[in-house]
Amino acid sequence: MFKIEQYPFKHIVEDNFLKNEDFVKIKNRLRKLIDNSKFENNKSGVIYNQARISFPDKKVIRESSILSNKELLDFYSRYVPKMLNHLKIISPNKINLFDTFSFQVSRTDKNITYPIHDDSSEKLLSIVIYLSPQNNIGTYLYLPKSNKPDKLVDWRPNRYLAFSRIEGKTRHSYQGNKLENRYTIILNILTSKKNYARWIEPGYKGKLEATKIYLKEVCFKLKEIYSYMIYSKNLINSTSKHFLLRKLNKRTSSINRKHIINTLNDLRINKKTDELNFIGSGKSALKAINKLGNNDVIIGGNFSCLLPIYHDIYFTEWCGKQHYKILPKVREIYSKRSKFMNHLIMKNLSSKFNSLPLDQKYSLTSKYLYEASIPIISEKQLRFFIKQSLNNKNKFICQSSSSTITAIFLAYLGGFKKINLYGVDFGGGYFWDSEEFKTNTSDIMMMPDSPIRGYKYGSVNLYPKPKSSIPSNHATELAIIPVSKIIDTLKVYFKDHGFVINNISQKNK
Repeated sequence: MFKIEQYPFKHIVEDNFLKNEDFVKIKNRLRKLIDNSKFENNKSGVIYNQARISFPDKKVIRESSILSNKELLDFYSRYVPKMLNHLKIISPNKINLFDTFSFQVSRTDKNITYPIHDDSSEKLLSIVIYLSPQNNIGTYLYLPKSNKPDKLVDWRPNRYLAFSRIEGKTRHSYQGNKLENRYTIILNILTSKKNYARWIEPGYKGKLEATKIYLKEVCFKLKEIYSYMIYSKNLINSTSKHFLLRKLNKRTSSINRKHIINTLNDLRINKKTDELNFIGSGKSALKAINKLGNNDVIIGGNFSCLLPIYHDIYFTEWCGKQHYKILPKVREIYSKRSKFMNHLIMKNLSSKFNSLPLDQKYSLTSKYLYEASIPIISEKQLRFFIKQSLNNKNKFICQSSSSTITAIFLAYLGGFKKINLYGVDFGGGYFWDSEEFKTNTSDIMMMPDSPIRGYKYGSVNLYPKPKSSIPSNHATELAIIPVSKIIDTLKVYFKDHGFVINNISQKNK
C-alpha cells in the first residue's frame, strides 16, 4: 500500500513496489549495466543504462542492457498503469502529455554527491526504486529555499519514491555512503511537450520559465530564418558579382563547381593518390613539413604558404578597395612564395566584406570561386548545408564557417577517399608564432606584423600579435555550431560513404 506525503512537497512512498521475482532479476543483472548516458549528455559522474518505450504504440525505441525487449515490454505492462494512477493523484493535468516511458538502472559512485535539482521538465512523474546494497543513503528532499535537507526518504531495497516535478519546488538530491556504490532503478513517465508541462505546473515559476524558453525559441527561430536569408543574399551577391566579373574584366575567370571538381579529379589521377591534404594555420601545421611532398595533393590558404610546402590549390579571402591596407603586403608575400602555389583562387567573393575588384590593385588573383556561404546555427541548418554542398545541380560551391569545411567537401566531390587535416587545432596560436617554426632551417618565410596582425575582417580580429591576448579558441569555435562540431558530424556522415576525415592536428598532442 502506498502513502501520499505532503512535506516538503507532494510525493508517494511505497515499499515492495516490484514483484520479488522482478526485483531479484534486475539486481542479479547489475553486471550487465552498460553505460549509455551519452544519449542525455550526462556529465554528473553517475553511470546508467536507460531504455525507452514509446506510447501509445508501445515500441522499444532504446534498448536496455539489463532487460530484453520482451522483458521490458512485460515490465511496462505490469507497472506503468500503476505509475499513471500515481500521476493522476499527484498531478492529474499532466496525464494526457504522456508519450514515453523510460527504464533505467543507475550506479552512483560511493563518493559522489549529486547536487540539488528539480528534475528536467520532460519528466511528468519521477520515480526511484532503491536496489542495492542492503544499506545506503536514500533521497534528500528540500523546501524551496533550503540548502539543508528537510526530509530524508530512507533507503530500503525495493522502496519506491515518486513525485511530479514543479519548478523550484521538487528539490531533491542524493549521494553515496562512502562505503558502497549506490544502485537504483529510475523510472520516468515522460513527455516531448516539455515547455507545456512547465506551463501547467502549479505556481508561477514554471510559467515564468516556460515563457522565457518560448521567447528564446522564437528568437532562435528568427535567427535561423535570418541565416537562410543571408545564404540567399550571398548566393545572389555571388551570382551577380561573377556575372559582372565576366562582363567587365576579361582578365579574370569564374571558377564554378564543375571546374574546380574537374581540377581536383585531374590532380588525383595524375598524382595517383586517393588522399587530399589540407593545411590550416594552427601550430600542428608544422607536422606537414616532413610528411608532405610534391606527389601529394594539397589545399591551403591565407598564410600556409609561409611553409616550404607546394600547394596545388591555394585559397585567399580578400578583395576589394576596403582591404587596401593589407592587399599590397599580402600580394608581396604571395609573390615571394609563388613557387609554393599553383592555382591561387579567391574563395569569398560573395561575402559582404569583399567587393568586386574592378581595379587589379585591389585583387590578389585572377581566379574567383563561384560560391555561396551559409551561417550554421542549428542542426537543421547543418543538414541543409550538407544537402546543398552535395547537390550536383548547383553550379556553385556551398561554404560555411571555415576553409577546412570547404576543403572537406572538395575532397569528397573530387573523388578522394580521405582528407588529412593539418593545422586545424581550433585554438592555441598560429604556427608562424612558434619557436619551432622560427628556428626551422628549411625555406620558410616569417609572418610580417604590419599591417596584417590584428587586421579587422568584419567583427573578427585576424591573426592577433603573439604579445597580445590570444584566445584559447579560434574565432570559428565561438560560433553556435563550432567548426569542430561540424567536422565531427561530417566524420560520421562521410564514414557511411567510404570517405575518411583524418584530423592529424588532434593526434599526439
